[in-house]
Amino acid sequence: MLSMENKEWMTKIVCYLRTRSVEEQRLEDIRQDITDMLLEAQGRGESADQVLGGNYQQFCDEIVDSLGEHEEDIKSKRNFGIFVAWLPWLGMVVSGFAAFLAVWKGHVWSLEEWLYTMMYLVLHVAIALVVKVCTRKSLDIRMKYFFEGKRVWVPVLTTLFFLVGQGMFYLG
Repeated sequence: MLSMENKEWMTKIVCYLRTRSVEEQRLEDIRQDITDMLLEAQGRGESADQVLGGNYQQFCDEIVDSLGEHEEDIKSKRNFGIFVAWLPWLGMVVSGFAAFLAVWKGHVWSLEEWLYTMMYLVLHVAIALVVKVCTRKSLDIRMKYFFEGKRVWVPVLTTLFFLVGQGMFYLG
């Protein structure tokens, strides 16, 4: 059983690990490992301060960093990256649809109308660029994902839809 001093250290360690957003199962594994380390050190007559190297926060940071990313975090980041990479294509679809709608309503081409239909594309591209720039170190957005295998038809057809819509609006 841990001494009172070591229990206090464990309370500090667990509280600190909770600030690092470690998932519950990993937190429990780390807590058990550190408890075992402190019990062994206690048996040898060593203090928790000696075992932890004097700085329990740095000790905890090294443990968490050594674990790497959890598989679900990696999947979430990849899926979010795919969503962000699709934003410009979504902007093309909405912009093309706005152009088709303008033709359907009988609007004639004007710079103001054209800017209105292009606003959706520009907005989606701007959002995607801001997210890409802000998350470049933590989020890997690979555009080549969209140009592999059968997926290549989605951006190609989206671009054609956009160009036809804008072309009909311009020529109509």
